[in-house]
Amino acid sequence: MFKNYLTVAFRNLMRQKLHAFINVFGLALGIAFCLLMALFVRHEWSHDRFHVDRERIFRVVIHELQPNGHVRNFALISSPIPRALKEEFPGIDLASGFVRDSGRIASGDKTFRESVGLVSADFLSLFTFPLLAGDPATALDRPDGIVLGKAVARKLFGEPDADYGNVMGQSVTFPRKRLTFVVTGVAAPVPIASSLQFDLLIPMAHQPRFGGNNAAGGVNQSVYVRLAEGQDVREIEPAMVSFANRHMGPRVGHLRKWERIQEREDAFTLGFQPLTDVYWDDDVFSFYESQGSLAGAYILAGIAVIVLLIACSNFTTLSIAGSATRALEVGVRKVLGAGRRQVMQQFWSEALLLSFVGLLLGIALAELFLPVFNGLVERKLHISYWSDGSFLLLLLVIVAATGLIAGSYPSLMLSRFEPVTAMKGEGRIGGRSRLTRTLVVLQYTASIALMICTGVMIRQQNFVRHKHLGYDREQVLVVRTDGDKIARRYKQELLKDPRILAVTITDRAFTTGSSSTSYQFPDGARLSVRLICVDPDFLSTLKIDLLDGRNFSDEYPSDRDRAVLINETLACQLNLENPVGQPLPGFTWREIKSPTIIGVVRDFHIDSLHQPVRPLVLQMRHFQTSPSLMIRLHPGDLSNSVAMLKEAWKSVTSSGEQIRLSFLDDNLEKQYRNEERWQRMLMYASALAIAISCLGLLGLASLAVSRRTKEIGIRKVLGASVANLVSLLSRDFVKLLILANGLAWPVAYWVMDGWLADFSYRIDLGIGVFALAGALALGVALLTVGAQTVKAALANPVDALKYE
Repeated sequence: MFKNYLTVAFRNLMRQKLHAFINVFGLALGIAFCLLMALFVRHEWSHDRFHVDRERIFRVVIHELQPNGHVRNFALISSPIPRALKEEFPGIDLASGFVRDSGRIASGDKTFRESVGLVSADFLSLFTFPLLAGDPATALDRPDGIVLGKAVARKLFGEPDADYGNVMGQSVTFPRKRLTFVVTGVAAPVPIASSLQFDLLIPMAHQPRFGGNNAAGGVNQSVYVRLAEGQDVREIEPAMVSFANRHMGPRVGHLRKWERIQEREDAFTLGFQPLTDVYWDDDVFSFYESQGSLAGAYILAGIAVIVLLIACSNFTTLSIAGSATRALEVGVRKVLGAGRRQVMQQFWSEALLLSFVGLLLGIALAELFLPVFNGLVERKLHISYWSDGSFLLLLLVIVAATGLIAGSYPSLMLSRFEPVTAMKGEGRIGGRSRLTRTLVVLQYTASIALMICTGVMIRQQNFVRHKHLGYDREQVLVVRTDGDKIARRYKQELLKDPRILAVTITDRAFTTGSSSTSYQFPDGARLSVRLICVDPDFLSTLKIDLLDGRNFSDEYPSDRDRAVLINETLACQLNLENPVGQPLPGFTWREIKSPTIIGVVRDFHIDSLHQPVRPLVLQMRHFQTSPSLMIRLHPGDLSNSVAMLKEAWKSVTSSGEQIRLSFLDDNLEKQYRNEERWQRMLMYASALAIAISCLGLLGLASLAVSRRTKEIGIRKVLGASVANLVSLLSRDFVKLLILANGLAWPVAYWVMDGWLADFSYRIDLGIGVFALAGALALGVALLTVGAQTVKAALANPVDALKYE
């Protein structure tokens, strides 16, 4: 019997090829999109879950209770803390710091810049980063031991032996750091789903060669601990207040002195954050872990569900509408002895057959577009049918449920018809059914809302790209260096070339952040102030306006330790009418105290436009950190200019280190990479949603026209024009689309107003993008329906009426 159902179902599909194709292809598109999105979301959710002891591993977090009642959270801890935690708390059996830096590693004449992880000896025992060679428990015990990643080992020593004998025990150096190490281990590639990324590992003791110490006398590092079996973290946390005050006393005292925390004893304490929360928690400040967006994952999952629901509702709508023409078939079946159950099974068989074909085609489409999707999300995802079995099973259940629902409504309705009623052609369902119209409205509501969101994102991104930031970012290149001396030599070499218009040296190239300090008002209130160290060519190179006073100058030796430039925002918040020449008695930074304001510059952005312009101080002094050069090129042949920069770099460096060069405008756009990724995903999602909805509308229009062929013929005989007929057949669809617009607009407005709230500088949500999305959806829908209605209206009425 079931074989007969499938045979009849297949014959019906062959008779209605267009209807079957639209039904299957629309569902397949939704399944493919949902599968790709699910791969990405699952990958994001899998961060740090590959560690064997993940449930027992925690990151140590500082909690600072500020005077305004807000709590600041940091994951930057001084170096003595890991050992102290192990010694004082038996419930903590392993502890390690982690600092991510970069350095140039060499072996013989081979040299490469790699990401360096500075860690404690417990690191490889605490985390699950397998070694291909070496013992995780002892690989980092030696002060000169180094664990190379597999890729670094291959670059330095060629293809390794089976036991890595040509790598283990070899010497490698960091020439600029004057450090030599012996290879004690080779690590497997770090999973991309790890918050901690590195190319090689060295002991934490070498951190001073890579960067400076903090005010508390130790390096700022992320600290992780592993609890002993059966230990509850809540039993340890109450002791953290006294522990923090004992071991981080200088930092606590500094914060209390400058009134950055409250006077309460527990205003400064340590807490423990589960490892699996690290990737998602953007409320904890840290330099060293990669960061994800929990809200973003939920949004992507929501978009995937919306598109799949559109595809499923489209499938259901077409199945209901298509069954409306089969009353005669049901009547014949009942006359020949079929019962209600057999009729229902027939419709279910057809719907399930279509849905399973859609599932197979959807999986094939997902495989086809996976490389493109990987480029979009910047990941290396793959579909593993064994590990992804649970998700594929879920898809199978969804598709089966869709098929059953799609087959249930028409089978229940048609199976109730009496044979005489059905054979007279008086039994009708689906043509104007409330369920069909509701599904169409919901499909287009979701599609139009996605289109509006995409349009708003595109407008905001264009606004960000073209907003004047207070300086000229065009034709400016950034070169990072490892020290003040090489930066100055390189600058002098560049200024010899006429293609170089200007060069400045700064400790921060805008997108890399800035130092910060505070200004204390006479009444004791404090103001957070950003600080950038620059040279006298900073303003002219970037074309930043000097509004009042003078610029830094080498002719004034006191400018290096007694003078500052401030921005408009700081001048306004200091409430100084004539700031030039006035001292800043409440300002202190290292050895510089109470400097004199020599000029005021126009506000310019050093952060993304998510943040407002903050109070800023510019100082002229030697660069103790790794400075950057910002180079303004003469407009013209960029490729030759870049080649010249590389040659000049070789002439001032002897280590063979490659130049680290980038364009300033490219660096600025990287700040909005996540937004651009969302924009592209939404654009594809909205295009797909509209395509699926239009496929459904095409099928509905085709079925509507086929049901009204006789009516169209009679109207043409009575003198109706093509325009009259198109208007008649399109009227109902237009009403549904207008209703969908009315539902989509407020939803999209609410969602995008919340998204734009994250930007300090944003566009206004005018009606334009809403009207454009609605008009575009309406236009595409009318073209879809119009193609079918015009074809029917132009047909010869004789063909429709010759059998009457």
